[in-house]
Amino acid sequence: MRITSFGRPVGEFPLFRLRDGEGRWFLALSRIDVSDVGKPAEAHYAALMQIETRDGMRTVQIGNLYIFIAPRKVQFHVERTNQITEE
Repeated sequence: MRITSFGRPVGEFPLFRLRDGEGRWFLALSRIDVSDVGKPAEAHYAALMQIETRDGMRTVQIGNLYIFIAPRKVQFHVERTNQITEE
């Protein structure tokens, strides 16, 4: 996707990326920050899946589902989000 600010091109960013090298996978473009002239635009991506490895334990996050994988045990946890719907 090519982004412009007042007709001035500020960069090209893909809508989707496979991974970012920080343990985040299946990324979708969520927002682009465009600052003053001369500074590059900064793209921010939201990850569908995130994998972290610390202390011999692996944590896999898929949306609001967390899966904890230890050498001998697997646990999971689901975070609830408080969403208020207007009717």
